[in-house]
Amino acid sequence: MAADFRRWGDGSEFRMVMQRSVDNPVDRECPEGRDRLHAELREVELALAVGDTASLLSAVRRLDDLERWLDGHPGKGGADWSEMASSVATARGHVERLHYRVDEASTAYEEALVHLGGSGLDPLRTARRSANLRTYLGLTRLLGHRPEDWAGAAAHFEESIRLREADPEPDETLRWGLSAAWINRGDALARLGGDDRIEEAIRSYEKASALLADFDLAASPAHRSRLALCHLNLGAAKTELAVRYASGGREEAFAHYEQAAAILRPGAEGGIEESKRMLAVALVNTSRARMIHESADPSTSESEAREALRWIGTGDRDETDDWEMLNLELTARLTLCLALREQDDGPASADEITDLAEDGLRRLRRHLAIGGVLDPLDAVAGQLFGLGAETYARHLPRFLGDYLLDHLDPERDSSGLERSAACHEAAVETLWRAIGDLKREGFTGIGTEAYERRVELEIEWDRCRERLAEIRTGHFEF
Repeated sequence: MAADFRRWGDGSEFRMVMQRSVDNPVDRECPEGRDRLHAELREVELALAVGDTASLLSAVRRLDDLERWLDGHPGKGGADWSEMASSVATARGHVERLHYRVDEASTAYEEALVHLGGSGLDPLRTARRSANLRTYLGLTRLLGHRPEDWAGAAAHFEESIRLREADPEPDETLRWGLSAAWINRGDALARLGGDDRIEEAIRSYEKASALLADFDLAASPAHRSRLALCHLNLGAAKTELAVRYASGGREEAFAHYEQAAAILRPGAEGGIEESKRMLAVALVNTSRARMIHESADPSTSESEAREALRWIGTGDRDETDDWEMLNLELTARLTLCLALREQDDGPASADEITDLAEDGLRRLRRHLAIGGVLDPLDAVAGQLFGLGAETYARHLPRFLGDYLLDHLDPERDSSGLERSAACHEAAVETLWRAIGDLKREGFTGIGTEAYERRVELEIEWDRCRERLAEIRTGHFEF
């Protein structure tokens, strides 16, 4: 999906990690320990909920202080100390995961599990917190890029499911966490691919949907978001089966997408920000799904992408420090550009496509300029950048060189995009294709103004290609 916004995998889990700190004295030898731990972890929780660069740096500093405090604690190694250490290690895992540091986050969560084993909590509470940590470990492995990462993620989610289903008190809190584990297991299996695994992913999403069926959607925006997510993922999985494995189900896929939007729309229209955000996700994903079906109407995709951008509210906000919202916005812009090109691959749509691409890239550059991380945005940035480059090459060729260098040349204040492997790849492909098209025309029209212009373009694009090669040499290892 375009963006999932599931920072924890279960909205209550961070609070559950802190529960004993709140309810019980965790440091009998040092009375101020409980208050300090609770206060500091509460600040970390708030910082992670905000998620911008400054807040995450604040969370890191607080956790550094807590870890030093724990290391020098007189009760180190005892049951109460182990419980505190488990809570702090869990928070450390969250911070590392939000920075996409997979190995570091996994190590922190594994340490939290080890500390939890020495905490002296009763077996039921230990099992519940272990289930949460297994979910976190799975979410972390989902960030990896290898099949073994995704297989490991599925195994963690399955252990979380096993622990939760063995719980003798299946209340709403437990069912909420169990629904997250089933959804995430489905995501891991879908990522591994293969028709059998995708069918099993569908079963996982259906299990999650059934668990959420009696939740009051009006009681919490998160209820709407998670149930809608089940339908979004069902739509995506059934689209994959229909397109890649020719198994049918196209109508079922779009029925799930429409159901997701229907679940979210009342909340969005009521002004709930989370519902607006998730409705934008649903619309973007529906629009993208239509684009891969040859019989789909691109004008419908266009309408859905435009509505998604309205819900994102790009004209009224400047949240370039929120990478998830930026990822969603860039994806919506890319989808709209593709829909416009599909309907009219000519000069009439070229101006809007290039404006959409450049405005999106400008926001990305601001994000990078204030310390934002490029990695989770690089793929969609490369696609949007490449579509803009292709449009310039086809319809506004005299501006192609400036477009490429304005975004990728640090001497022109590219603000970090010179580090984008995906954008450089798109630039190279576009230039080689454009230069090749010029060369194929050979000496046609020699002596004419059009011929002279082609010669000038070829010289200009060769220089641009050489400059981009210099930039890549300085930023990438070969």
